[in-house]
Amino acid sequence: DRAFGRAEDALQQAIDYSRRAGSTFEEAKASHRLGAVYADLGDLAAAQSQWEHAMSLFRELGARAADKVQADLKRLTTWAPHR
Repeated sequence: DRAFGRAEDALQQAIDYSRRAGSTFEEAKASHRLGAVYADLGDLAAAQSQWEHAMSLFRELGARAADKVQADLKRLTTWAPHR
């Protein structure tokens, strides 16, 4: 689907820009969102990878957003793709 492809591209760019800018929080947010795109596409392995990365970054920062990512990881096996 073109919309998912555009979202994936935009979020990957956001991750790249965040890394270059040294903004760990923004990188974590974009990784979390990219994981949701992958989950919605049914690519659960890619979703898990992005969410684990996001959770690690959020935890490193002491951000409560890590709890939301952890909840998404727990739901991953029952995630219903939007395709």
